[in-house]
Amino acid sequence: MKYLAIIFCLGSAVIATAFSSESLARNAESREVCGGKEEIVLTEVADHGFISSPGYPNNYPNSVPPGDCGYDLVVRGTEIDSVRLGFLQLRTITGDYVQVELRDNEPAQEWFDQYTGTFDLFLPELTAANDATVFLQSDEAGGDRGYLAAYAAELPYDFLHGEIEVDNKSGPGIYETSFTEVININTETGEITTSGDVNELHAKVQPGASKTYGFISSPNHPGFYPNNENIVFNLSGPAGSKFALRVLRAKFEPNYDYVIVSENGSTLLTLTGLRSKILYSDTNEVAVNFRSDFSNSHSGFLIAYATVQT
Repeated sequence: MKYLAIIFCLGSAVIATAFSSESLARNAESREVCGGKEEIVLTEVADHGFISSPGYPNNYPNSVPPGDCGYDLVVRGTEIDSVRLGFLQLRTITGDYVQVELRDNEPAQEWFDQYTGTFDLFLPELTAANDATVFLQSDEAGGDRGYLAAYAAELPYDFLHGEIEVDNKSGPGIYETSFTEVININTETGEITTSGDVNELHAKVQPGASKTYGFISSPNHPGFYPNNENIVFNLSGPAGSKFALRVLRAKFEPNYDYVIVSENGSTLLTLTGLRSKILYSDTNEVAVNFRSDFSNSHSGFLIAYATVQT
């Protein structure tokens, strides 16, 4: 069993179980901003979502004591055994930091890191553990964008690493798609449209609490995707912004099914399996193209996207 704790700390105060009288006095006001600590229980393979600092994508508030704003990501049940967590943005002012703690009970191990400053180009890699706890603490001096992270229940090991029977296929008939679905996602206006069945759109696009971020996924995910799929997700954001893409799940038929991420006609990434690092576009427009051939399939992909102001 694994345990992951993320503690968002702002200022020079040390997180402890005992607080100063000044921190206690600020408690009620900050709860009005953050609502206290929220528990998120993951029990099914389909569970996924976002966590963020209060106010995101605006700056986080001042004067929030530790433990008053945060999340507990708790894995329960037998269908899943851990949760994946990946940052899409991480910005704090000087003296503020994010602390990440990882714990594994079998065997018992513990790790932690602290992150201070702007990490848009050097975000922590995708991590996995059984439980996650996120706390925010801030002092009275300034603030920044804070953090945005995506999480998803970790699929069972046998499901993730099971072999797929692959035929020896060749020739022009491998991809027999007669229809290309185009899904347009505008993170400036919040508008999402499709050239396909609008009733099936929710299974491929799940917006976040803000129009600036969300998830895209293969049809039926985490179930197996259909054969002969050709879907293009066109992401566009405000002028001067760029996109952060975080791959949380990726399992395809080897050699034949894939995702291509492109920008201005140039390929940024060909995705055939899980990617631990963040991917950034250079502009405010990026395309994500999913292709599957006429036979065999797997669970496909789950990708978190977010508009990042440069």
